[in-house]
Order: sequence, then structure tokens, then C-alpha cells
Amino acid sequence: MYATVAEAARVAGVQPKTLGRWMKDPEFEADWKAARGARLRQAIGRLQKASGTAVTALLRILVDTGAPASARATAAEIILRHAKAAQKIENVQRRIAALKTATEATKKTATPPAGERTLRPMPGHGEKYSRKKDAAIAALLKSRSVDEAAREADIGTQTLYRWIRYPEFDVAWREASRAAYGEASLRLQQAAGTAVTALLNLLIEPATPASVRARAADLTLSYGENAIEEDIEAQISELGYAAEAAQAALRGDRRSFSQIARDQLKAAA
Repeated sequence: MYATVAEAARVAGVQPKTLGRWMKDPEFEADWKAARGARLRQAIGRLQKASGTAVTALLRILVDTGAPASARATAAEIILRHAKAAQKIENVQRRIAALKTATEATKKTATPPAGERTLRPMPGHGEKYSRKKDAAIAALLKSRSVDEAAREADIGTQTLYRWIRYPEFDVAWREASRAAYGEASLRLQQAAGTAVTALLNLLIEPATPASVRARAADLTLSYGENAIEEDIEAQISELGYAAEAAQAALRGDRRSFSQIARDQLKAAA
């Protein structure tokens, strides 16, 4: 990105007035905003791709008896926190998958809204797109910028920006990003047992500073309480009440579950 319109125009080889006129065009503005969004999304994708490296770094700290006790406690807490988050994400993804399956027939017969612009590969570009799509997505997940990803995939930068706006490319890119992070999510959940062992060791090791031992105890109790709260939510859900009713009760709400549910319906109306 460039600091001024004049600088961007110079790099693009056009007059500043011309670029200023283009920027007022709705289609140009849409492409510009998409390009800006693609840069941020590509950067986040790199983090998702590197998530496995982050898990490895945490595990090394966790099992390093020479590391400060505070660092080991922090690593254990981070692993458990993200493992819980990963589990929640997986649960939501399963619900989304079930919803997609249930609505697949409807989507196939649905008519796109009038006037909606659907981007597809341009005539003559279909073969190149099919051949380079997977390489482009892989490059986006590991390169430092969209420009670098285009060079890595041996395609033009503007071509890659256009591909990014294709719905099918967008879906494939999202799936690749989820897969990259999904591997780390699995490792986090597998590492939860190691993290718990580390916390318990910190609780009983005589050399553990009192402040770290207190933090380890707090984490132990907090995750235990969270598990009980989730179990309560599950029990209430089995009885036919929404999770919000359980959450309200856990916050100290003394109304009956039925009353909580009725009041929530009234509030939503």
C-alpha cells in the first residue's frame, strides 16, 4: 500500500487525476477494497499455517525442566485455553456441516439475487486457473504478501487478486486455512494431558515459587469449574432448555428454568 494517491499513481504508471477518477468508480472501489482485505486475510492465513510451529514452541517450554517455572505455567495455561477454544470451534463446525447438508438441495435450486455479479474465470484463463489454483492457495498460506504468493505460483499479481474474488477460490482458500489450523487444533487437544501434568507438577514441586504455585492452583480450579459448568449446560439442554438458561442460573439467576426461557422469548420478540 502507498502513502498517497500520487505515489500509487506513479507506481501504476497513470496520472494522479486519472487514478482519482477511477477511485470514484464503484467497480474499481470494490476491487480496491477486496485487494486490501486480501492482504490482511493472507497475513492471517500465514499465522494459521504457522500454528503448528507455535504449538511445538509451547510444548518445548512445557517439558523443559530448565525453563523458569513461570514460563512453564504460562505455556500450560496457553495450551489448555486454546485447546478448549479448538474444541468449541470443532463443535460449531460440526453444526455448520450438518446445516450445510440439510440445506444442500435448497442451495442447488436457489436463484442468485437479481443484479448480483458472480465472478468466474475469464475466457481462455480456465486451464491456467485449474492448473495453478492449488499452487496459488498454498503460496498464499506461506508467503509474506499477495505479491510474493503470485510470484511463487508463477502468475501475475493482478491475476491472483482476481482469483481471490472467485467464490470457488474463496471456498478452497478457506478450506485450506481451516485445514492448516485444524492440525494445530488437534495437537493442542492432544497436548492437554501434558499441560495438566505440568501444572500438577508445579503444584507439588518444592522449588516452585509461591506465586507460580498459586497461579497453577488457580488454573487447576478454573478449568475444573469450567468443566462442571459445561456439564450443567449439557444437562439442562437435555431437558429441553437453551444454554442461555443454564448460563443465567450459573450467574446467580434464581428464576426457574421455564421462567428464564419465557422471559428470554419475550425479550427477543
